[in-house]
Amino acid sequence: MLFLVDCQASMLEGNRHNEQQVSNVEQILRAFQSFMKNKVISNENDKLGLVFYNCSQSQNTLSSKGVAVLLALETPDAEQIKEVERVYQLILQGQIKHLADKQGKPVRANLSEALQIVLAEFRKVQKDAFNQKVYLFTNQQEPDSDKEREAVKHKAKDLENQGVDIELFAMSDPKVDNPTFDIAKFFGEIVTYDEDEAKEGLVGLHGTEMRIGELMKRIRQKEHRKRIQGKCLFAISPETSIGLKFYTTVI
Repeated sequence: MLFLVDCQASMLEGNRHNEQQVSNVEQILRAFQSFMKNKVISNENDKLGLVFYNCSQSQNTLSSKGVAVLLALETPDAEQIKEVERVYQLILQGQIKHLADKQGKPVRANLSEALQIVLAEFRKVQKDAFNQKVYLFTNQQEPDSDKEREAVKHKAKDLENQGVDIELFAMSDPKVDNPTFDIAKFFGEIVTYDEDEAKEGLVGLHGTEMRIGELMKRIRQKEHRKRIQGKCLFAISPETSIGLKFYTTVI
């Protein structure tokens, strides 16, 4: 499983639209840290990776500008958790910035190139050995050009042929008073989603907040072991009874 995170300027700004009012990238990294800790505890065979695009750093085997492979797909361990915390602190200190030209004007890396690098990461590891999924976090509703649209669709198809699913996490833009994210503009062509959920707003921004919250909830549930302290049986009728168990959460 690989987290692909858009680091354009609006993703790095404090966001009044999320509960903590932190930047989108901060929120994502915290979720990723918890996700890693859970995997260390619950499934030592899972592999996790973290890739930034649209960032000032370039760190990848294809020499693509603005794409940084911060964690290659590996089984998470204590050192990787420390590395993510280091990256998180760099974000807080403003040392990881959006991609810009020589004059400091924000520019965008190509999502298609980021997906090509993600594909290369998955090809390095044994197929079907773990959950092959990309979590894509962005607040950009569609590519900037028709050429890039076609390139992204092509790379998404390559990932699909590799057995890798893309799941979109639509993020809000802090500069917009009433942000929206219309998946039908583009991403509906490369990710699978339920049309009924889309109509109910569960695929766009509201859905992302719910899914991140649910993800963190599931992580906490899995991290915290439960120890049975007692049982109680209630007889409703000679043929029917209800049993209760009392737990203590062990962290």
